[in-house]
Amino acid sequence: MAFAELAGYLGAAKTALDILKGIQSEFPKGEKAEKAQEQIAKAETSLGQSKAEVAKALGFRLCRCEFPPPIMLWNKDQRVHICPSCGDHWPHRPEITQLEGSWVRGRRGR
Repeated sequence: MAFAELAGYLGAAKTALDILKGIQSEFPKGEKAEKAQEQIAKAETSLGQSKAEVAKALGFRLCRCEFPPPIMLWNKDQRVHICPSCGDHWPHRPEITQLEGSWVRGRRGR
């Protein structure tokens, strides 16, 4: 399956889930409504897992803060991957002030 087809499938599945979640409040109350809500939650989890698997196959970095794992996006200005959920960075870089000694601070005029 080509990437464009897979991306289209994931987009259509997300749209369908968004529509179902939007009309969820209109479901009649009862056992069938609870089962439908459980199925929607399972479908959301499956869609998230599929999205993470595709992202990993394409070389994206995944964060381990939750399941399914969110995709860490590249921040051009900071030159790191950042998780949109928890804000974690990869690669982990210590603050510059931790690395510089008194000689470097003196040269910079601090």
